[in-house]
Amino acid sequence: MVQGQSDFPLLTRSRKISPRLLHILKTIDTAAVVKRKQTGTASAQLDKTKLRTLQEASELILERDDPEFVMVMHRLAVVYHSWDSYDEAETLYRRALGTAEKVFTGPNLELGLLLNNLARVLYDQSKLEQAEEMYLRALDVLQSAVGPEHPKLATPRRNLAKLYLQQDKPELAQRLYKGSVALMEKALGPDIPKVFKSRKKLNRILKVSAIETIGLCPMCTEVITGIQAWENFEGKPIHTACKPK
Repeated sequence: MVQGQSDFPLLTRSRKISPRLLHILKTIDTAAVVKRKQTGTASAQLDKTKLRTLQEASELILERDDPEFVMVMHRLAVVYHSWDSYDEAETLYRRALGTAEKVFTGPNLELGLLLNNLARVLYDQSKLEQAEEMYLRALDVLQSAVGPEHPKLATPRRNLAKLYLQQDKPELAQRLYKGSVALMEKALGPDIPKVFKSRKKLNRILKVSAIETIGLCPMCTEVITGIQAWENFEGKPIHTACKPK
């Protein structure tokens, strides 16, 4: 998503920000941290020295209680995150969040995406309890801002499901992943590659869960195949030798 000219009006009018740096800032999507190759392409010619220059200039120009400050810090954090500079990314995400909580008085899409990205960088640092808290906040804010059926909720639900799998909470993960796939299918259709890939992931989760919790034998797992099969599995062994644990 390419940001419009009106997204950063104060920076656009300032002579302290070079057009090239401002252009790179405008081409960074707030959710691009989940698309690392795209983020890397957008910031390929931007080293950390220049990025700090952009950050410092932005801090001089922008008021700390301005929504534009939130957006700039958020996008700079996305770049650091795409470089796996987790400490710097987390610091910038939290600075953006501190201002966002003051300037956005109600549910807000920017705030919800910011919380999701902060949760991701916490997850990447194995700070799972903090990440879970931020994912839950992101879902709450986004649901209030855009509604419970909006496709923007698909990504944080999928991210939280991944976290729950790591915490050995398969039932919570399955519920969230199913919800994520349902939102994507409704918004994009079932035949889009991204949706197909997510459904395959969901079925792998369901398959592993069935094998581990029910105790299916290899014969059963061979019989239950297909992209929809594990979603329709009722938890009953097919082979008579199979006995639930």
